[in-house]
Amino acid sequence: MMTYKVERLGVTGALFCCFEHEGRVYSAQVDCVPFYGAAACTICPENGFDELYTMGDVPLTEAGLISCIEKFVKMKEVIR
Repeated sequence: MMTYKVERLGVTGALFCCFEHEGRVYSAQVDCVPFYGAAACTICPENGFDELYTMGDVPLTEAGLISCIEKFVKMKEVIR
């Protein structure tokens, strides 16, 4: 099981985490989406803004962010 260091970003309540999978580093963030009324998770390469994975209706909690990361990792493993 991986260990994640989740950090809070600013005053908006957003949560952020960098993680590694198969030698690549990614950043994951869950935050409230204006006009959507819920939170969403977005995963990008560490040094870029190209969205690789987005998941809506994610709880704005550490557990919600980690769940999003784990689903992304499972998806990457299936594609392999």
